[in-house]
Amino acid sequence: MDIRMMRYMKLPLLSVGIAIVVLTIVPTAAFAHFIWATVEKGQVRFALLENVNEAPQAQFAKYVADLAVHCGDKTLSPGESRDGARTATLPAGQDVVTAESVVGTKERDGKSFLLIYDAKGAVSLTAASAMKKEPAEILASRVGKELIVTVRRAGLAVPETEVWVQWPGGDESSSAKNVKTDSQGEVHIPWPTTVSKNGFVGIRAMVTEETAGELAGKSYASIHRLATLAFPWEGAKTDGFKNAAVTTEAKPLSRILRDAFGANHELAGKAVFNQTVFAGKLTRVQLEIHLQQRALIHSELHRILNAAAHKGSIPYGAAQKHVLVLLFDDLITMGSDWPTEPQALPLTRDFLQEIRDSEPQGPYFALGVWHVYYGGITNGGRMIGEKIGETLHFLPTYYEKSDGYGEYLKEVNKITDPAAQQEMIRGGKAAYKYILAISNEALFQASQ
Repeated sequence: MDIRMMRYMKLPLLSVGIAIVVLTIVPTAAFAHFIWATVEKGQVRFALLENVNEAPQAQFAKYVADLAVHCGDKTLSPGESRDGARTATLPAGQDVVTAESVVGTKERDGKSFLLIYDAKGAVSLTAASAMKKEPAEILASRVGKELIVTVRRAGLAVPETEVWVQWPGGDESSSAKNVKTDSQGEVHIPWPTTVSKNGFVGIRAMVTEETAGELAGKSYASIHRLATLAFPWEGAKTDGFKNAAVTTEAKPLSRILRDAFGANHELAGKAVFNQTVFAGKLTRVQLEIHLQQRALIHSELHRILNAAAHKGSIPYGAAQKHVLVLLFDDLITMGSDWPTEPQALPLTRDFLQEIRDSEPQGPYFALGVWHVYYGGITNGGRMIGEKIGETLHFLPTYYEKSDGYGEYLKEVNKITDPAAQQEMIRGGKAAYKYILAISNEALFQASQ
């Protein structure tokens, strides 16, 4: 059982009375009440509000009475309620605070769920991009004329969930009606040219966990976490201009690559292999073949990239090399040997040759292939691994523990040579072409 669920089962019955007028509103509707954490002048305020910029109301004080507040490695104790809100002092050197409030079990449309508020407050837009790996968390950043919002669950991307944004002086808005996160847990929302007043930018979403449990003698079938993020508009309106300049004049390579790959990531997510995985029908034999083909590709990439890394020309360090170790361990745990060339499927054999043929032009084609694989296993791959674990009772560490992607991207963005960039794009596109083809092979179809 999930450790967090054990903690909730031990909680006493909360004295909080559920105000039907606010909690029966569907969280994806245009308006609903959430707990917001706003940071201003070293103080963080917690309050249940419909709009992040409105004044707290005394009648909602009970919703912030039992907050669990964290900041860095410290636990904060907010003061007594005043006019419906509680405040705490942000420790020196800290720029993000998170809070959780377990409300209790609820029922809607005949289905029971545990309702939890998760609030995150940041001193700036830059701070708002930091991930804390909370059970439900929103991140935000700005690139050019877009606000990029990412929804995470314990660090994993949350796809297909609605996101709403509140700008100071305005109502909630989104880039499109009923906008939902993509497979990476992201939505892109137009950055306004101006707002009518200063205040806070507020972002909210609901994160659902299909985890059953019991709290205070009442059972629930799932957990609904109402997550918020707030950061001040003052500063955020100019924070990101540097990124905007980079986007128009010298766009970061990571963004160039993403733009060049178009919808390939989404197409890969819909491939036969993933359909079989998420239908809970993947067999152990299918998993072994899948990992073996990946091992062959990774082994060839390692040969090229490791040699180039010794010359200091590419970002391929300990964290990246560890992926190969995790994959090796998984195959051994499954009772499978490290594959050899004769075990390559025809598509894999052809792609291996394409990688080798690129080597005389340098390591950047191989790095482009690696870039696609690395992003996949450390983002959407987390969900693939979890589902494999549920189905086969074997959680591949290749998907679970591969890490370091964020730091790797910083190094990728230092690659400015146009020829190297083009080779990475070419390698990445080739990787997607192969991944789409191999993942749609009939051998990965679900058995009836």
